[in-house]
Parts: sequence; C-alpha cells; structure tokens
Amino acid sequence: MSKFRNLKLFSLVCILAFALVFIGFHFLQAQGKPDKDKPPGKPKPPPPALSLDYGDIVTTESNALRVWNYNEAPYDPIWSTESPGYRSVAVGDVDGDGMKEIVVPEIQEVKGRGRNAASYLKIFLNIYKEGESGIWKSTEDYEEGYIFEDELYSHTEVMIADVDSVQGNEVILLTYHNLVVFRYVGENFIIVNSIDYKKFDPTEDERSHFCAVTAGEVPGSGETSENRIIVSFCNSHSDTGSVYILNEDLSLCEPIPVEIEGETQVFLGRHSLRVADLDGDSYSSPEICSTGYYGRSKDNGVGWKAYVIVWDWNDGGEWVQKQRLLPGWDGEPENSFPYVYLDTGDLNSNGDEEIVVSANLPGYSGDYQLILYDYIAGFTPGPMISPVPARIYDVEVGDTSGDESNEIVVAGRARGGANLVFYLEVFGSNLEPLWRRVGENRKEGTVIDTAIVK
Repeated sequence: MSKFRNLKLFSLVCILAFALVFIGFHFLQAQGKPDKDKPPGKPKPPPPALSLDYGDIVTTESNALRVWNYNEAPYDPIWSTESPGYRSVAVGDVDGDGMKEIVVPEIQEVKGRGRNAASYLKIFLNIYKEGESGIWKSTEDYEEGYIFEDELYSHTEVMIADVDSVQGNEVILLTYHNLVVFRYVGENFIIVNSIDYKKFDPTEDERSHFCAVTAGEVPGSGETSENRIIVSFCNSHSDTGSVYILNEDLSLCEPIPVEIEGETQVFLGRHSLRVADLDGDSYSSPEICSTGYYGRSKDNGVGWKAYVIVWDWNDGGEWVQKQRLLPGWDGEPENSFPYVYLDTGDLNSNGDEEIVVSANLPGYSGDYQLILYDYIAGFTPGPMISPVPARIYDVEVGDTSGDESNEIVVAGRARGGANLVFYLEVFGSNLEPLWRRVGENRKEGTVIDTAIVK
C-alpha cells in the first residue's frame, strides 16, 4: 500500500511539473509576439528645425531646452527639445554666417571605479543651429582635450563675445576650476586658450574657484578701449574675493580687490558679473557690477549681509568700489542664505544703464524681491516688488517685445500648491508685470538659466 501511495504522489508531481513547463513555454512565446490589437511603438520624431528671432527667450531647464516668443500668446514655447539638464546658455553667431546658434555646456557625472576612486564631472559644449534639428556640433566628439573634468559640485557659465584681435565671436566657457575660450574654424571648434584656478591661487587649494565671467570694453592703452574677459574668483587659501581683467592671452592683470566695511572674506555671486555704462559717459569709462555677500556666526544663527557692488573707473585710472546693502540683508541672524543675481541694461531709454537685482527675502517664506538701481540717481534702491513665492536662478535684461525698449526676464521655480514648478515672468521697465508662465505640475522642470536673442 505504501509503495502504491508513493507512486501516485510521484505521478502527480510529474504531471504538475510538465504542466508548469508547458504553460511557461507558451507564455514566453506569447511575450515575444506583437499584440495584434496594439500598434507597434513608433520612434520619437526629431525636434523641429530651430528658428530664432530677435527678442526670443531661450530657457535651459532641468529636463528641456526651449524657446519662447513674447508675441506668441498664450506664451507656449515655439521650439523645444529634451535635454540632460543644461545649467547655462548663450545665444549668438559663433560661425560667422549671420545666423544665431544656441550654446549649452553639458555636464555628465563619471562614477569612479574601484573602492577609493572618486567620481567627477566631464563637461563639454553642445551647439544648436538655426535651420538644424537636434545638436549641430558637440565638442564631446572631438579629440582628447576638449572634454574638461571638474569637481562634482561644479557650476558652469557660457557666453559669446568677440574678445580678441581675430574677427568674429568666441565662445567662453567657465567651470568651477577652468576658463576656456573656443573659436569656430573651418568646420570645427578649436580651443584658443584656457586657464585654470591654479594660476589664481598658487597654493592650488581645490576649494578656490571661479565665480562668474563676463566680457566687455574696458580701458586699454592710451585713450582706447578693448574687449576683455573679466572673471570673479574666490581664493579659499586667503579667504578673499577678487575681480580680474584678463589680457588677450588670458594672462593676469593686477586683481581688483573686494572689501566691504573692512571685510575681505567676501563671496562673489555666480552669473552676476557685468560690464556696463551706468553713468552714460561711454565705455571708455565703464563700470563693473557684481553681487557679494558674507556671513558671520552669532549665538542664534548666521547673520548674512548681501550687497550689489560697482567698481567705477575714475579719471585717475583706478577702479573705485561702491556698494549698497540689499534691503532685508542687514546681517541679522536668519539662517537662510542669500541667492542674489543681477543684470544691467538701459530701461529708461536715456543712454545710461540700470542695475536689476533679484534676491530672495531672508527667512523661509520663499518670496523674492526684484530691485532697480539707478547709478547716476544716487545708487539707491528704486522700484521694488515681490511678485510671487519663487526661487530665482536668473535675471536678464533685453528687448523681448521688439519695440526697441528693454524688458526684464526672471526665471526659476515657483511654489504651486505643495510642489515647486516652472516659473518664467517678464516685467516692463518700471517692474509692471507683462506676462507670466507658471507650470501646472512638476513635469515642467525648473528654469536654470535664460538668454535673450539680440
């Protein structure tokens, strides 16, 4: 009886095993067959050909690169493409054909191999061209030396300007530790020159870094003016901030030191260095603008002071510093950090330029303020508004409406319910709101940087 019972049990197990194999085989076959009721997936179509007009706004976002036009109500983008999260953008003619290109640095994290190997970032340029779909050129495709390695916490800034004696524009790339100048020659970009942070800090303290870059006319030999690259730099070894006007070969001139109320340990703002004609006396006597801040520990927190700073070239051939404390940032402990950006432009159509500053308000309200400074009217805060709760990452001045007068563009992320969503707004010359775009959900990413087609 026992043998018979065991035989029956063995037979049952065999039957179940065979059934499972049979069902599994047919299931895998079915998985490999297309569903007759479901159409096959189609590849994503390429983005449309890029078209840029005067006054268009280009935004880099955490998940897209888009172009907006002031006259295209209801203010939806007129061109867009997916992106890996570009952090900075510039627009201009880089190849001399009279058409505009969009230049964006791409940052990719490279994981270190091995137990103690450090991860790092590799940085290169992608260029989008009018009339082309997708990326037109990428320096990632070039030989070794065109991809730059930087710290994991690197930031980037890119601009297009004519900064040497060769006709045509150059592309200037700034990272945490590198400054690189590219020029388009033939059918490719070449590196004209480069310099790293070690030239500015001989101790090679890796915490020392570039803060911001700009280019513009500064006094040259005699009564001439010359286009030069200007950088702000934080030296962590000496705990000082400085501004450098570089020669054409990127060699260093004497730094312009930064000192506020006897304080030299001043941090200079990112994306906030400009050359401007604030007093209307032409660029033979220009002004350099930046934001700056420093903090001191106190019993109940850290007290931050934040400033807008101007260096004015005087008749004696010296840079004279002036600064103004930003409203609210008087050094009282708030344990919140100042995020301050600026741009310059002629908002009154009177020949001199004004300074536009965006700054978060102290504390954790999430509000920001937009402030105008008229340098020749006493360099005091002018019109000031706090539009919506938002964290601002960029402010730009330019003619977005095509009426030959400048507007102000601010961008970042706003609070939409419980989420932080896309935020882009345009203001008139007196800070009157013109149009606003706030994302409906988190799918629209944060605006990180903007550029206006000029």
